[in-house]
Amino acid sequence: MLNLLIVEDEKNIAKLTADILSPLFNEIFYANDGVNGFNKFKKYRPDIVICDVLMPVKDGLSLAKSIKEISPNTPIVVISAHSDKEKLLKAIDININKYLIKPIIPEELIATIKSIISNMSKEIKLGQYKLDLIRSIFDNTINKIELTKKELALLKALSEPIGKVISLDDIKEICWGTKDVKDGSVRTFIKRFRDKIEVDIIKNITSTGYKIILND
Repeated sequence: MLNLLIVEDEKNIAKLTADILSPLFNEIFYANDGVNGFNKFKKYRPDIVICDVLMPVKDGLSLAKSIKEISPNTPIVVISAHSDKEKLLKAIDININKYLIKPIIPEELIATIKSIISNMSKEIKLGQYKLDLIRSIFDNTINKIELTKKELALLKALSEPIGKVISLDDIKEICWGTKDVKDGSVRTFIKRFRDKIEVDIIKNITSTGYKIILND
């Protein structure tokens, strides 16, 4: 099943949202402001994000923009107490998947999330190989290999889009949720991951980072 991140500074609304949606998700993470929300997104890499617009420290639209910059395919639902035209236009510009107005109607929220889940890409094709996002499995055409959360997060990031170079610092944020990781630890992790998936598609770009290169 999928994981959800709820970013909402009002605890009662966050709890209500979680209670409504808990049957649809394996795990639900919480944050009470945009900065904390972004840190938790980088740490847990949830499949869907729900966030309020008006929050302390970093507002919901700024959070959504930051998330879309590092994970453009992650669905985001923004919830607001206002139908402000300027905010709606900004949400469209950021490529928000859905903009809901408070008070939350449970049936509408459930229908929105179910629609997003049904339209989510559950599989990424990497040439002849396949990455199953739901079951965390990499299919190298010979073996189906179960991935850890870090491995899935890395491969997913490298495939958005294929050929995009991901720096060491970005990999630290994506896989560990912090830049406080030694470069050598990242390189060792990637080397072991390459050996594990049994195909040579993750390439080092000297002094830049890593990217996927397909030969077919």
